Amino acid sequence: MDGLQSLSRADRICRRIIQLMAIAALLLLGYVIIGRFEELRQHFSRMAAVYLLPIGSLALLTTVIGWSRRPIHALALTVLLSLLLPIYAFEGWLIVQYEQTEAKVMQAAQRLGYPYDGRTVTEVVTAERQRLASDRVHSFFRLVTALEHEQLMLLGNTPRHRIVYCNEIGPYMIFDADRHGFNNPDLLWQQQRPDLMLIGDSYTQGACIPDGKDLASSIRQAIPGTLNLGMGGNDPFLNLATLVEYAVPMRPRRVLWFHFAGNDLSGMMGNRNHPILQRYVNDGHFSQQLLQRSDEIEQRMVRFYREQIATQPVEPRRPLYQRVLTRGHLDHWWRLYFLRNRLGLVHWSGETIDFDLFRRIMQRARDVAVENHIELTIVNVPHVYQIGKPADGAQQQVQSIVQSLSLPWYDLLLPFATVTNPASLYAFQYSGGHFSPAGNQQAAQAVLHHLSSGGPP
Repeated sequence: MDGLQSLSRADRICRRIIQLMAIAALLLLGYVIIGRFEELRQHFSRMAAVYLLPIGSLALLTTVIGWSRRPIHALALTVLLSLLLPIYAFEGWLIVQYEQTEAKVMQAAQRLGYPYDGRTVTEVVTAERQRLASDRVHSFFRLVTALEHEQLMLLGNTPRHRIVYCNEIGPYMIFDADRHGFNNPDLLWQQQRPDLMLIGDSYTQGACIPDGKDLASSIRQAIPGTLNLGMGGNDPFLNLATLVEYAVPMRPRRVLWFHFAGNDLSGMMGNRNHPILQRYVNDGHFSQQLLQRSDEIEQRMVRFYREQIATQPVEPRRPLYQRVLTRGHLDHWWRLYFLRNRLGLVHWSGETIDFDLFRRIMQRARDVAVENHIELTIVNVPHVYQIGKPADGAQQQVQSIVQSLSLPWYDLLLPFATVTNPASLYAFQYSGGHFSPAGNQQAAQAVLHHLSSGGPP
């Protein structure tokens, strides 16, 4: 009798736990439907697969079991936990792997045969300044909002300075910025009309790869005059601004606009209220005339670096557990963000995307190109988790918008999918990162083949 009473008591406790799980799942389902209605409307199939179906199934299952009168609650809770706990434990492991940057860099260096440089960016900047006996060495930074009150927005790094950027495969990316703050040999700006100009984000700039192993350097082997205006952190807004400020006065014959599927749309949403960036979209005559303001730009950036960056105390790197146990990662954990990313179900932060804004940006870019007799092609740069998987709803909309505007579209997914090990094209393989040297070489070959053939290979 005592055994039966104990079993009945345990079953009642398990029943209450399952009922609480049902209530939590129903509240979460309501939040997805009401709180994220706009995203649900835009991407119903993806949201249904990622959120509605799993959360709705859990809500239905726990509701049925939780209010059942049959003594099955202890067994049911055991089964539910045996399914959920390993999934969430794996998500926790993925978060830890994401934060182990030093280990990923060391592994990449060993795999690719590069020496590992474990110094911080600040230590590298200090060493370069001492070696060169010059203070014309800066860490990577950019001014998008810092000078907004002065009605000036800058699009490159510090002109005519050595820039210490980042490290993903062993050695740091260190380059000498040209007269406008971009990663080019300075003499390329003396061309009357460049054959090719590249615009994009950090993938285009050559982030975290030793100088000379980047995308633009590989393309220059076939098209020596290629100007690289890629900049870490760019998004469609900033790409448009770069097109207006530098492509219009230089009038290159061709511009390749590299769109990174991983976070370009998120960056666009983050900058949607920037007053200067809005003018590039809404005012057909707006320009800051940055090409003619190189000396002023250098002076402003040097002053900002000296006053705002160089004076900041160097904070020691936080222990791994502090980097993992953050509010952002807790949000990632309960949403299984990294697991869904690994499965190719999500490639941005999850916020609602204003595709009408994206269309207006791309329409303005098309008009600028047509007015200045520039052949503009949009090149899609895939996230590593997208390779070999069907295009998600956002990517389908991006491609549809670009093609509806009669802009040429080329997707690097096509040549990347033919590689035996596509993950080798990225510095951290399936943990992401920027392109590896092999990735830059593969992208350059694909782009050059596309340009020479007038279409996909």
